Amino acid sequence: MFEYIRNNSLDARNFFDGAFGKTPLRLNQFGGSLGGPLLKDKAFFFAAFEALRQRAAQNVLGSVPNAVARAAAVPSIAALVRSYPVGIPVPSVNPALPGLDIAQRLISSTVDETYGSLRFDYRFNDRLSSYVRYNRDQGYAQSPLDVSGAYQLITSTPQ
Repeated sequence: MFEYIRNNSLDARNFFDGAFGKTPLRLNQFGGSLGGPLLKDKAFFFAAFEALRQRAAQNVLGSVPNAVARAAAVPSIAALVRSYPVGIPVPSVNPALPGLDIAQRLISSTVDETYGSLRFDYRFNDRLSSYVRYNRDQGYAQSPLDVSGAYQLITSTPQ
């Protein structure tokens, strides 16, 4: 059996964390394996289990519409533009023109993975043996794409 734990209280502050302080992190990896004979010199089994659970935050920087661009947005996209975070103004040649600001946002990400395997061996005689094996790895990841709050979701279950 094993357990591995890591969290942000053990980490140094990231240079880009800025006003957020250290970004949150909770990481746990755990599992174990078991195996042994079922019938002496005839049948053997083995089973293993591993899991990973991670909850983290990512400091995301990106460009967003400035105040002039938000005010000039057409009605069909005005609600979308207002949903973006307010950014830090970027110096421009003409502040009266629509443009972009830089926004910073702390967005959470999730990773869950669960893996298991089973194996059964059988020895019929000195010249003939057989085994059967099954593996399954179920994964889920959600990670941010940009400051708008958009994210990608990945699920996978190879077996």
